[in-house]
Amino acid sequence: MAEKKNKNTGIVPFDKISVEDKAKVEELQKKHGISKVWIVAVQVGETDEVVTGYFRRPTTTMMDIGTIMRETKPNSAKKFIIKSCFLDGDQRIVDDEWTLDNATTVTDDIIAVYQAVLKKN
Repeated sequence: MAEKKNKNTGIVPFDKISVEDKAKVEELQKKHGISKVWIVAVQVGETDEVVTGYFRRPTTTMMDIGTIMRETKPNSAKKFIIKSCFLDGDQRIVDDEWTLDNATTVTDDIIAVYQAVLKKN
C-alpha cells in the first residue's frame, strides 16, 4: 500500500501570515524572549482540517537530547523536538498521535542550522 503524502502540513510562508498570527508571534517572542517563532499549519489526522501551532527553535539541551534519541529512535526524537518547541496553538498538535506525526514533517526546518562562512585574508 502506498504511503499517503501529507499535503496540508508545513511552515506558513511569511507573505501568507494573517494580522492575528503576526500579533501572536510578537506576543510569543516577547513572552519567551526569543527572536524566531515558526507558524506551522498541521493537518489533523487523516481529515482535511488544518490547525495552527507556534514553535520556537530548540535550545541546546533540547538538541542534545534529540540527538541522543535520534540514534535509536529517530521518530521519537522528532516528536520530542515538536513537543519541546511547541509554544502555543491547537493542543491536538502535541496530544493527538496522528496529528503529532504530521507535525514531525517540519522538524528539519525548525532545527536547521545554517553554515557559517570562513573568510581568509
